[in-house]
Amino acid sequence: RHCAMATEPLMKQVLHAVHALYRGSAEERSSANAWLMAFANTSDAWTAGQALFNQIEEDVQYFGANLLYMKVKAEWHGMSDAAKGGVYDGLWQLVHGYVAKQAAAEAQQQWLRLTPGARRLCLALALAAVRASEVVPSFISAV
Repeated sequence: RHCAMATEPLMKQVLHAVHALYRGSAEERSSANAWLMAFANTSDAWTAGQALFNQIEEDVQYFGANLLYMKVKAEWHGMSDAAKGGVYDGLWQLVHGYVAKQAAAEAQQQWLRLTPGARRLCLALALAAVRASEVVPSFISAV
């Protein structure tokens, strides 16, 4: 992947801020929002977005997927081809993992709905695909 893994203490801080954003007092939400907006501009935010999407709580998943979507939208054109490939691969792996979980649930006669976070993650992958003609052939061959 194109960036270093976010450290465990940093991920705890990110999770704490996301929880405060959704569940805290007005003051806590304001503080968490400011911190998360600044954090979104760091390279660790790529890895954090992926880790957040893999959390159980749907609002946290959505925040992670939306973070990835916003970063693709804002930063894609300034990234190196290698970084774009790493981001695209990471998004593809997250979507593929989600689909694999859905297939396993269906095999057990269970329904796994497409969460808002999963929808947003698919939009992030689609946005990366349309912005990167160099990765489209690998996407097609992977499908």
